[in-house]
Amino acid sequence: MQVCLHNDTAVFRTHFDGEYDLIQQFRGMNNTTTDYNAPVDFMLSGLMKKTRMDSFRPDVILSYMTDEASPCLINGSYIGANHGHHGAVNATIINHGLSFKDIASEWVDQSGVRFTLVRIKDQNSVQFLSQNVGESVERYQFISKITGNLLRLTDEKELIITAQHDCDLWRANRYVSKKLITFNQGKADEVIKSQCDYAQIYEHYYIINPATVLSDLVSKRPENGYEFNPDLAQFGLPMMEIKLTYTITEDGTVLCAFDNQKLMDVSWTRYLGVMFQEKPDLLGGGVYRFLPHTLPLDCSEGVFDFNNGVLLSGAYPTSKMLTPEFYADPDNPPNRIIDVLKDNSGANKLGFACGFLPVFDGENNVRKNTLDCACPIYSTRKAYPVFAEGNITKIKGVGYKKYFTTPKDKGSYYTINFDGTTYFYALLTEQTELNIRTEKPPKLIQSDSRLTVQTTQDKISLKGIGAATFIIK
Repeated sequence: MQVCLHNDTAVFRTHFDGEYDLIQQFRGMNNTTTDYNAPVDFMLSGLMKKTRMDSFRPDVILSYMTDEASPCLINGSYIGANHGHHGAVNATIINHGLSFKDIASEWVDQSGVRFTLVRIKDQNSVQFLSQNVGESVERYQFISKITGNLLRLTDEKELIITAQHDCDLWRANRYVSKKLITFNQGKADEVIKSQCDYAQIYEHYYIINPATVLSDLVSKRPENGYEFNPDLAQFGLPMMEIKLTYTITEDGTVLCAFDNQKLMDVSWTRYLGVMFQEKPDLLGGGVYRFLPHTLPLDCSEGVFDFNNGVLLSGAYPTSKMLTPEFYADPDNPPNRIIDVLKDNSGANKLGFACGFLPVFDGENNVRKNTLDCACPIYSTRKAYPVFAEGNITKIKGVGYKKYFTTPKDKGSYYTINFDGTTYFYALLTEQTELNIRTEKPPKLIQSDSRLTVQTTQDKISLKGIGAATFIIK
């Protein structure tokens, strides 16, 4: 593996096939601003010919992303990762005359709601956050519309608002640490090495409770006022602790281990764990999405059978929840999504999979008791597999993302190695047969009823159509 760190971007180059290496770029390694959380975020993946050396400019772009860090759903709003709290107001006030020194000043609108100035954008634009009108600090709620004009409480200075819209309160993430470490022969290097066996990115931050920001911002206001837009993540109390470890292995697999918990009694009801953008149609035969072990979804836009693959460029659900009645087996919630790229002849050539390993809170018997929805399916074609739902206090799990090649005979598979165990995932998209040798005895975990499965001490044999999962250890 080759690793390069440049400014805000970390690049990982691993073997893909006889002609290409896989390039994967992550952003957010160093960048910190007052109006963006800057989490570790998947940015770009591509293929680079082995004879070329510029890993920042792949020959083939497999995917370019803008948002692949997973937030928490708290009090009905996503926050953390790439999300601030969507409860602030951006107000257009022509030549408002305010400066940084006015930040933390308190105002009241014509309905009697109090607002606090939190950001100066430019001479005509500022941002406010209303007082908390929820039941408590834990069940917070904000007014995201200013009624009429604003009067300052101290001197009744009036602001005439000509336009407004709701916006995010930035930043929401208070960082503890973020670092990249390379490993050789199982030992961490003191200095990042460009050549290594594998690499890890550690990310540790708190998500700040927005209902605790304003009182802190006001009480800590310097005597002569603020001299610049303050970093709002440095005010208020943490309500979530987020600990993430991304492991990039020698075959290009990205593992995301998370160990997250809430620190106050907020309503944490969903965690995605992993997510990804749709893959572009690079080969001319279309991109097909598979959600193994699911039943057809009857939507207003038509019937969609993701178990057998749905063409992403065709009709697609506008909004549909993959709830338990669409599980092929109620005891086994769907745990992965696969995009398969076909060439002009209709042959499978390239696959991308993401999902959760059946470890820690990701085991089937744990997830089946917590999930109301295994995956929201939206017209954006972005994938949102859900790790956990309900009254969440603490969760621990491992997600993964992986590119893999697919044989011409329609039978494909990929493996994920974690903690001394190999997880073997097979997907037969058309009637075929697949025989794979294994170094250790395989154990069947889950299989499609349309598949004939046979195993020996060192072999997996599949015949038919469908998906199967094995553990090899």
